[in-house]
Amino acid sequence: MKPIVYTVNEVAEMLRVTPQTVYELRNNGKLPSIKNIGKVLFRATDVNAFIGVDNEYSPYRYKQLEIENKKLAKENDELKQQIRKATSEMLLIINQI
Repeated sequence: MKPIVYTVNEVAEMLRVTPQTVYELRNNGKLPSIKNIGKVLFRATDVNAFIGVDNEYSPYRYKQLEIENKKLAKENDELKQQIRKATSEMLLIINQI
């Protein structure tokens, strides 16, 4: 049976880094840990997503997609404004002819 959570040392061993590096990844928001349980544990899905094994649902991946979606929505709104402005300018030019 596959584990559903990993300890800091297990993650460090999987990534071939020191436990301190795992803590840094967590503190920098790159590898989320399970909150409010009194010790540091990582969901297997989050660790797998971090190392590129992304064949399961991952809260971390979902959060990444949410952030990307917000950025794209903002970019889309900016492009719509540019199109409206260009259209207005073109209509003014056409009306002057």
